[in-house]
Amino acid sequence: KTMEKEINVGIIGYGMSTVVFNAPLIINTPGLHLYAIVQRSSPPPNLSSEVEPKGKYCAIDYMGKGVKQYTTSDDLLKDSKVDLVVICTSNTSHFSLSKSALEHGKHVLVEKPITTTTEEADILIALAKQQNKLLTVFHNRRWDSDFMTVKSLLHSGVLGNLTEVTSQYDRYRPELKKAAWREKNIPGSGVLFDLGTHLIDQVVVAFGLPDWLSSVVQNWRSIGDDDVDDGFVLQFGYQKNEAKAREIPMMVTMKCSSLSCLERQLRWQVRGVHGVFTKYEMDTQEEALKINGNEAPKQPSFGEEPTSSHGVLSSFDSSSGLFRAEKIPSKKGSYLSLYENVTKVIQGWEGGGGGRMEELEVKPQQARDVIRLIELCYQSHAEGRRIFIDSSSLQRPL
Repeated sequence: KTMEKEINVGIIGYGMSTVVFNAPLIINTPGLHLYAIVQRSSPPPNLSSEVEPKGKYCAIDYMGKGVKQYTTSDDLLKDSKVDLVVICTSNTSHFSLSKSALEHGKHVLVEKPITTTTEEADILIALAKQQNKLLTVFHNRRWDSDFMTVKSLLHSGVLGNLTEVTSQYDRYRPELKKAAWREKNIPGSGVLFDLGTHLIDQVVVAFGLPDWLSSVVQNWRSIGDDDVDDGFVLQFGYQKNEAKAREIPMMVTMKCSSLSCLERQLRWQVRGVHGVFTKYEMDTQEEALKINGNEAPKQPSFGEEPTSSHGVLSSFDSSSGLFRAEKIPSKKGSYLSLYENVTKVIQGWEGGGGGRMEELEVKPQQARDVIRLIELCYQSHAEGRRIFIDSSSLQRPL
């Protein structure tokens, strides 16, 4: 038996994460009800949606739609009608807000990164288990069109044994973004915690934990605070391992640059002994959500890529002695799948099943391991050396 009533969702924070991503996805997920939003600021009297741009005040954006506004997180957490708390605040508050929500008996979905330290993530995982509540993370880019296409190719075996994988998240942003906390010298700032969490999570999902890593993480633009990174090059090494069906060594390189002055950015290059898959340009869901907001997920084309963005599979035809190139249609991206999975797990939880953790797609331990790998990447850069990954190095530092 599953819980028949809708799951009431309370969101903490009303910035881009809520406005562009989480609110539209929650609204369009059957079984979820956007019940309340925490935003400290309220609109001035007599301000209307006709003159105020969307995304500034939740009280205006959701006027007449039955969504409560709380001005403090404490008020939201004290509301017994809230089942699931979605935390969309700056990275430094992820731990304290998630901890408080779990202590109030709420299920929790927190924006990535789960926390800014491994120690904090371990505390949350233990607390969620103690409270018998769901804890998961908004690693939505597992459902990017490009990543789903790469996974499909890996599963098909068409590339053969892999030799090298490159995953890039580049952009051209030569100046600092005004008033952006991610470019201030505070815990969890910089692009490794911002975009690197996505790339590392995808790589670990696809290939598992590496045997070693090496990294360069720094401020290439040399503007703002030198200690706030705006780019990185990470290398994850995978040794030959017959037990893991890895017949030859493989290396994965993850790169991010804020100074990539290209109209079409490389996203993936996956090299195998029988073929190479090359993919340019990003998934389209974020842009669709920015343009069409809550209506975007309702559109049949949501998550589809134009043919011009499809990747190319290059291979060698031994019979003709010629190389050939073939367009590979992109899989349809599906950010809604994350919330559909969370809904199913919570319904099983409340139905008396004790929570079917094996059904949870984004497990908190996975998100925790991403943070530990980020810590090790910073350590690798600081010490200028390769770090080997084992059960000891994956534990949090004492």
